[in-house]
Amino acid sequence: MGCDYNELVTTIKDIVLALCAIASTCIAYKALSTWNRQLKGQVEYELTRRILKCTYKLREEFNVVRNPDYSTEEQKIPEQLQIDSSFMSEKHKNFRHTVHIFEKRWNKVIEIKSELNTELLEAEALWGREIYNIFQLFFKLENELIENINKFLMSHNPSASEDLKKYTMQGSKNRFVLVYDPFSQTPNEFSVDVEEAIKNIVNYLQPYLKK
Repeated sequence: MGCDYNELVTTIKDIVLALCAIASTCIAYKALSTWNRQLKGQVEYELTRRILKCTYKLREEFNVVRNPDYSTEEQKIPEQLQIDSSFMSEKHKNFRHTVHIFEKRWNKVIEIKSELNTELLEAEALWGREIYNIFQLFFKLENELIENINKFLMSHNPSASEDLKKYTMQGSKNRFVLVYDPFSQTPNEFSVDVEEAIKNIVNYLQPYLKK
């Protein structure tokens, strides 16, 4: 009888130990799953923040590019540019200076766009190709902006013929893409489209900021 009792106690101990092991494993698994979710949420949060930061920076650089006024720094003609254009007429000098200004402005756009593309590659790995569909309108507006810059420069190029200028301007959209007035009470169509594109991006990414 005592032997049976001892065996019963041993069996119960084994069962209790097994149950404790199972419980410990479940708790550990649950803790690991929670940690993984928290880690994934943190990664998505930081990635979303970086994407939105790049998007807003691009919007500001769009505005800089579109600003018809040149800053004091931009109005200064670089020394090398003065030397290289010393043999040119005044019209050609002014045009080359204008090209230089737009090149510097657009280089900043390219720099930030490169940052954004890097972030979008990581976003694609996490969320799939849909992220690029969300940015489609925004990038389309970027392309329209550089297209208008090129047309603007061509229309002011003193070396271009009138026929070439007219041909270049054919099919241009009838809106003031290259005019940005931060004090205007009525933003133009292009500005409205940019804000709408950003709104769509924010709406898509908003859930990842709440995790």
